[in-house]
Amino acid sequence: GANTLVKLQIWLFFEKKMTSDLQNQTLTVTLPTILFHLKINEMNKGDLVQKIAEHAGLTKAQSEEALNAVIASITEALKNDDSVTLVGFGTFSVSKRDARTGRNPQTGETITIEAKNQVKFKVGKKLADAVN
Repeated sequence: GANTLVKLQIWLFFEKKMTSDLQNQTLTVTLPTILFHLKINEMNKGDLVQKIAEHAGLTKAQSEEALNAVIASITEALKNDDSVTLVGFGTFSVSKRDARTGRNPQTGETITIEAKNQVKFKVGKKLADAVN
């Protein structure tokens, strides 16, 4: 439908060899591999602002201000170790990862991986059902 976000990526690789026999001498030319990468309908922040403006009857400037306020509010809550639940949409939360030891795969050397906070998002049922 009109509200469906579609992301389509097309990758095309090709390599072409051209061979010619000039007076019993063979000439071979290899054209380089060419990569075409086409993205269709990948929504970015500007596109989201436009959709908010359309759905809420706001100007683009008002929509961007509202979106920035939502993002800032979620960020502030997560910084304060709070979670943010939008019923039906999902829950943003912070998971603390303890420091641990790891191994450098190139050298085999043991290294210490620092503790860090990791942002998580758990999808709500209504959103999960909508995309399935």
